[in-house]
Amino acid sequence: QTCALPINKSHNNCSPIIVMILNILQGIGKLYKATSYILVGIILKVVINYNVVSIHNINIYGALLGNITYFIIPLLLNQLLLVKTLKTKLSLFKISFKPLISALYMAIIVYPSQYVMFKGFNLLLSTYLSNTFSTLLAVILGSFIYVYVLALTKGIDNEDLQLMPSIITKLIPNIILAKIKKSSFISS
Repeated sequence: QTCALPINKSHNNCSPIIVMILNILQGIGKLYKATSYILVGIILKVVINYNVVSIHNINIYGALLGNITYFIIPLLLNQLLLVKTLKTKLSLFKISFKPLISALYMAIIVYPSQYVMFKGFNLLLSTYLSNTFSTLLAVILGSFIYVYVLALTKGIDNEDLQLMPSIITKLIPNIILAKIKKSSFISS
């Protein structure tokens, strides 16, 4: 999925929530205002990158701060515009709470796991191979944990599974599929 607005070519994928909000705003004739908010985000990103990356103690983390700003500012401004224009309630917190909890659990488990796996592999393999294998296994573990916690918190249900391509759902372990289907059955 590519972003509707090719303003920043280095970011081919936009957040699905930003794309959704942009599409709604475009449909109600507010595309230029939404685009100006993205421009504000880009300007702030450039200012932050220019001023913060040069700080010796921060360096490349300043670019991370700039990217977060580039994402958050247009998201919040466009969400406020959408709520104001449609006179409706749209809580980004409610939408993102369960994925955020899943991501936190994933990070808490994956970070130390990757470190331990790296140290273990490093006893037998070169540093490069140890890093490669431990990172690959950490990504697989992280994917499993994220989807599992999302299923536990009912952040994903059977209807969501049906919207996914079958090639993806075939990769989801049966224990997680059973949890998703069970929670969907209970809530209906």
